[in-house]
Amino acid sequence: MFFADEAPLVRLLQKARRTLRESHALRRVQVREWGFGRLRVVALSAGRCGRALVHHLMKEGVPERIWKFGRVARLPGGDQLVSKQIELLKAIIPGITRLGVLTTGGALSHDDQMLGATKAAQVLKLKLIEVRVSAPGDLARLESICGKGACQALYVMQDPQMQSWRAQIVEWAARLQLPTVSGSAAFTENGALMSYSSNIPELYRRAATFVDKILRGAKPGDLPIEQPTKFELVVNQKPAKALGIKISDEILLRADRVIE
Repeated sequence: MFFADEAPLVRLLQKARRTLRESHALRRVQVREWGFGRLRVVALSAGRCGRALVHHLMKEGVPERIWKFGRVARLPGGDQLVSKQIELLKAIIPGITRLGVLTTGGALSHDDQMLGATKAAQVLKLKLIEVRVSAPGDLARLESICGKGACQALYVMQDPQMQSWRAQIVEWAARLQLPTVSGSAAFTENGALMSYSSNIPELYRRAATFVDKILRGAKPGDLPIEQPTKFELVVNQKPAKALGIKISDEILLRADRVIE
């Protein structure tokens, strides 16, 4: 999200928005703009689009002091969260040695997530098997790459695109008998085995306080960058029972939610 209160930057953002809308690669990105007096708020829904906008502003010679706070989406610690998710999966299923990693490769945090998965794999002695997809129709690749025991579980990377495909992903995982972990509680609610993630409602509440401060006159660039402090472990007993997985009492007591 970018906040602009200088007319030249607002015009550049409008131009960039048209450019991004016309880009074939970014057709599905959602762009919104709101006006509050001289303040313009431009929200971008995808990391790939955010990178394109930053690149566009750099080419146009916009001073970094104006837009640098728009690059806070990539913060240290994302790799640690992924490591924790895989660590929890290993705690639930100690015997796994081959883990499929489902990704589009296009998320802004892809490199951080892959770093976290690699670190966890080294410590837990897991072999990572990447399954890269770009559309729901590509999910059939799960069968060719992870089928017949090639993968013993599936890790789904955080990605705005795959979030909208979660029903199909969970269906494929169930068909291939792959216990699935992700960083989104929505996946677990749709039938994945487990998720460990930041508390999304809490993030929305914190975002609202930032908007309130800005509308009251605070400069966006002066506001502190915050990272999530509340996390949620959600476990789904339905796929566990279907796959014959016994989840320990320790994990169940630790979970914030258990879906029966």
